[in-house]
Amino acid sequence: MTKLIFIAVLVFVLFHCQKDKDKTEIWSKQIHWSDQPFEIDSISLPIGLKMKAWYRKFSVPQIGSSGGMFFGYNGITHSIDVIDLEAQMDHFSIPLDREGPNGVPEVRAITAQSVDSVFLLSETAVFLVSKEGKVKKKWIVNIGEKEEDFFTNFLFFTHNPGDFFFANGNIYCRTINYKYSTYGEQPEKYFSGPILAQLSLKDGEVKGLPLAFPSVFQQAFYGFMEHPCFTFSPNLILAGFPINPNLEIFNSKTESVQSIHLKAIDSTSVPKQMNWKDVQNVGAKMQHILTEPEYLGLYCDWKSGHYFRLHFGPDRNKVIDFQHATLTKPLFITEYNEAFDLIREEQLAIPGLVPQSEFCNKGYLYLAKMPGKEEKEEHLSFLRIKVHN
Repeated sequence: MTKLIFIAVLVFVLFHCQKDKDKTEIWSKQIHWSDQPFEIDSISLPIGLKMKAWYRKFSVPQIGSSGGMFFGYNGITHSIDVIDLEAQMDHFSIPLDREGPNGVPEVRAITAQSVDSVFLLSETAVFLVSKEGKVKKKWIVNIGEKEEDFFTNFLFFTHNPGDFFFANGNIYCRTINYKYSTYGEQPEKYFSGPILAQLSLKDGEVKGLPLAFPSVFQQAFYGFMEHPCFTFSPNLILAGFPINPNLEIFNSKTESVQSIHLKAIDSTSVPKQMNWKDVQNVGAKMQHILTEPEYLGLYCDWKSGHYFRLHFGPDRNKVIDFQHATLTKPLFITEYNEAFDLIREEQLAIPGLVPQSEFCNKGYLYLAKMPGKEEKEEHLSFLRIKVHN
């Protein structure tokens, strides 16, 4: 219930930010040398009334015949809406059944390999569906029968779109510790164990990967800043955390983990620690996430091999009225090369930004935003930061 309250308040804050859209221009301020600053533009795709202006659950393949296609789950129509980001073909939807031999009762996450191979996560299964919505294959998850079974202790769980993805012939999903909770007697133990698991599509075997929360999560409480973010590139899976710029990198070839510190010009501050007694204090946690620095997702542009990370700087102004609060923390974008060396960094002002709805595609970093009031039809709107020529 507490997380539902947080989501409701955060959505209100984001919409309130959009109300001030006309008062704020999009701009960027270069704070590190570079041969070329980031170029920013926007696109707004008319999608009609049956599709949505914002998708919480989506997937955008970077390679293959479906590169440049946006797959979003539409909970109203119980379908997968497929939208061409380059507007070269008509949008269409993949209808889903809730019952029967092709039944997908609900969708918690989505990752697409192609139009004809879309993976969906429900409470107890992973489904592979075709472009006609037919279930081609199904894997049971989140049900453990024996003490040694993976799902006796951990569950597939998603918070961000990047928590569930297809790579290297496998499905990967974020996991949570099933036996502990941040609201229980030993909340720090919730942050123990693997945070990502691999589902083999060949034999259905599930195993936890050696990626875990940094030990600081078991020593201090950070409120709503508890969700890791994941991205992948060929042979690498990267895990980042909201409380600092560090990364945990899993090499699928060597099955080894490397920890690195990502440098950033505006990374001298980290969020303040909270008290464990505030674990159920929604007001204190909202105050914390609205004012403290926060590191968001890391995204890989497969064309250049470079990585891009967004993070919020601090806003030390105390929030008094959550009902009329706006997300005013300064936003930064930082670019790294294949060796994770700092290339450039800029501060951005982007009204209506929806955090954790970003993705890289064909040389651009897309940032989802709420459509403007002037748009008469339903539109899917993005800001685009050019990251590769």
